[in-house]
Amino acid sequence: MSKTQFELTDDVMYVKGVGPARAKLLAKLNIATKYDLLTHYPRAYENHSSLTKISELVGE
Repeated sequence: MSKTQFELTDDVMYVKGVGPARAKLLAKLNIATKYDLLTHYPRAYENHSSLTKISELVGE
């Protein structure tokens, strides 16, 4: 029987899609566990909800 229990203390490498190479990159962001991954927030956030099309821009 395979392990189906989700433990937040498990290594991030065991998340589907994350292998040893990506885990090494995440380690540079101090992300080592599943909990670290879930609670990591970006340093900056850009709001793209009010984009203007180039055709709608008016020159001065």
